[in-house]
Amino acid sequence: MPWTTPMTFVTGSVVTAANLNAQIRDNSNFLFDPPAARIFAASVSVASGTTPVAVSLPTVVFDSTGSGMTSAAGKITISMPGAYALFGQGVWAINGTGVVRRLGFILPGPTTESVTLFPNSNATTVEQSTSDLVKLAANDTVQLAGAQASGGPLNLTNAVLAVAWMGAG
Repeated sequence: MPWTTPMTFVTGSVVTAANLNAQIRDNSNFLFDPPAARIFAASVSVASGTTPVAVSLPTVVFDSTGSGMTSAAGKITISMPGAYALFGQGVWAINGTGVVRRLGFILPGPTTESVTLFPNSNATTVEQSTSDLVKLAANDTVQLAGAQASGGPLNLTNAVLAVAWMGAG
């Protein structure tokens, strides 16, 4: 259920059940369960390249009830304008070539990203997370983006994108 801008009661305003429900009950329910969603992929292949590309996240872990936010095709569509906390994570496969692994977000404006530089290693995975606080409008979309410079496709496991409404912003 979306947020309803509270009315200003003035002398002579009639208080009705419908007004009270919209102004108090519905807005309290919205604040109790604000828009939030999380999508996931157990494993996805990310092509080699320096430009971040959308990471396919086909599984909807949750999409808060009544938020109107939708999660499909690896992206989350925003229903309520405001400030949103974004979180992304994944584990890059073991690979001894290339020293750059990137995770970030594809947003309506500039793409934000976290860059991890590490020595070449055939013995360890690279766990990476990224977060941001951004203002988004209704119908904006958010996607997890990845880039890596290993010279070939590289698996990203346990990839997650989570989005949560923080306030009107």
